[in-house]
Amino acid sequence: LLKNAYPGFWRKFAVLIRKHQNNENLAYLSNLLEDYYACQNEDEEELLLLKFVQRHPNLNVPKELLGFTYAKTKRWYNAISCLEQIDSPCWWYKPNLLNALAFYHEKVREYGEAEKYYRQCLQEYPRFQYALNNLGYNLYRQKKYNEAEKIFLQCLTENRDLPYAANNLIRVYLRTGKNQEAKDFVASGKYKIDKSLVKQVE
Repeated sequence: LLKNAYPGFWRKFAVLIRKHQNNENLAYLSNLLEDYYACQNEDEEELLLLKFVQRHPNLNVPKELLGFTYAKTKRWYNAISCLEQIDSPCWWYKPNLLNALAFYHEKVREYGEAEKYYRQCLQEYPRFQYALNNLGYNLYRQKKYNEAEKIFLQCLTENRDLPYAANNLIRVYLRTGKNQEAKDFVASGKYKIDKSLVKQVE
């Protein structure tokens, strides 16, 4: 069952079992997982999970699975609707859930909502991989260039989210007319810069 589960899955599953021990919900979830694993495609998964959510609206596990299944088929609004109902995820760490919600909101160009979830993700886990750079790029898309620049500089200071943060800092410099800063940054040779950006700087 779920042979390709992410690292730590079985530990969380054990916690889930203990949480629902002697509870009829455990039988429901066990049957759900067996049926879910037997599904042949995303359409079957969605139909199974949607029916289960409707019958057991108090359980988070099927909502989590349905939300991420919707995401696999790029049904972003459906995924957002499912995952925003979950306060305490069962199988995913909360920062993962918040980061996913930020990403899905970006997919539908709801950048303000995405910013909110990136900030919540970083509040839950400040070192979450790529979340700081993603927040910076989100601010860049919203034309909040000063804030974005500070975020990318923070990434470089903390040596994180590279080389994306370095490339995004160049984008901010070019967009705000800081051409000399961009040239100096590229000339420093400290970071790997995309060739297309180097050409723009030159």
